[in-house]
Amino acid sequence: MDKVFVLSLHRTGTRSTYRLLQALGYRPLHWPFKVGGVDVAAAVSGREADLDHVWNVVRPITETFDAFADVPFPVLYPQIHAAYPDARFVLMHRSPRAWLRSVGGHVGQRPFGPVERVQYWRYLKDKPVGLADVSSHRLMAMQARHMAEVIDYFQAEPARLAVIGLDEPDAGERLQMFLGYPGLYPMPKVGASGDEENAERFQARLRQSRGSLERAAFAVGRAGGNPVFRRHHARLLEQAGRGEEARAELARAEELEAALREREARRKAQAVAPAAEGPAAAAVAAPRKKAKAPAKA
Repeated sequence: MDKVFVLSLHRTGTRSTYRLLQALGYRPLHWPFKVGGVDVAAAVSGREADLDHVWNVVRPITETFDAFADVPFPVLYPQIHAAYPDARFVLMHRSPRAWLRSVGGHVGQRPFGPVERVQYWRYLKDKPVGLADVSSHRLMAMQARHMAEVIDYFQAEPARLAVIGLDEPDAGERLQMFLGYPGLYPMPKVGASGDEENAERFQARLRQSRGSLERAAFAVGRAGGNPVFRRHHARLLEQAGRGEEARAELARAEELEAALREREARRKAQAVAPAAEGPAAAAVAAPRKKAKAPAKA
């Protein structure tokens, strides 16, 4: 399972995305304030603008979880990509006015916390104490700049990044398909207030959704060689009390993953061998061109 990093600014569906990743079987982390004995806020305080230092603080935490959302991860994508080149990245977009309202309600008149300062000071070089020191126009410009710079960074590897509108009706489905899952679940609607109640409602919606098993089986039928689909199907079968079928599906997923690893290892070995053996071997390994017929007199 590849690691997933949500690069959306806070108040851009980070908790909703976290809930969806949780439903898919990831071990997600949302807003690392204090994790596993690491006091992130205290460790970054005073060095919020030093992104390499911030990454060194949170890097040990990333070994424990599968997916990550909220500050400070949105502005650490160069460091994350260097450490996890095979990771997948998600950038959710929210309308500027809706984002401003949400940020205003969340932060209010209080000062930014140390982990929040990592995000804001990445773009606001005058290091504002809180929202009261930043105009709405500057905040919207910051949001637009973040979107543009993330997209530009992944221009050479577009398959690593999914850009999804939070208000798109198929946002949840698009996110799941990007991660290699059949689009079975809706995007949960989770806010800062009443969070637990909303989380419970989302779980109820999952239980009440019709045809999840059938749609997962259909996806496996269409892409039987996709081990991620098969693992997800096994998980749904297990939840439905069909343990024997779930174990068989899981075993098939493991066989496929082993075959894919072996194929990738062979491909890498073949790519390295001609270069290692020298120009002569490379010339032999190169495909032969079909000889041209002699020209007619």
